[in-house]
Amino acid sequence: MHILGYRVPALLPPGMLVALLLAFVVFLVVRHRASPARGLLSAVLTLWTGMVLLATLAPQRLGAIQIERHGQRVCAVLPHLSPWGALHDDQRLLNVLLFIPLGALVFVFHRHAAARVAVMVALLPIFIEVVQYTFRSLNRACDGTDVVDNWMGLVIGLAIGLAFAVPVWAVRKIRRQLRARVNAA
Repeated sequence: MHILGYRVPALLPPGMLVALLLAFVVFLVVRHRASPARGLLSAVLTLWTGMVLLATLAPQRLGAIQIERHGQRVCAVLPHLSPWGALHDDQRLLNVLLFIPLGALVFVFHRHAAARVAVMVALLPIFIEVVQYTFRSLNRACDGTDVVDNWMGLVIGLAIGLAFAVPVWAVRKIRRQLRARVNAA
């Protein structure tokens, strides 16, 4: 199957259904613990994480693309690290764009939880490359440039998320202070 000229892995449609189901469960759980809005945003974060994993770890049917040297598998380590290179290469641009929403959605959580979620999301690109390197049957190439591009997308997303989160956190703090004054009176 092809979408916009790109080959779509066969596991994508069923994988999307699983990610959607998992996101719905997250929505139900978080909605009862926090609020419907936070539940919805948590579900979107879960769904997008599932989409990233599907896009990066779904097996490819193409010919062997794993980098090998003397019969041993190797991981390409930062062959071209220029951040501007991501603007000229479709694959690198996609790696950046995939992670912008993850970075932006980190701040959906409370400040203390956001730090833990940010660390987990920052480790996700490394996890993906390790899985691509370890499991030959995925027929995916391990590339250190992907990690850098993913982190670039996360940083852009974190900046966007922080720009929206800081005013929200300030309003929440003011509301808590006002409630405390009303309750004290």
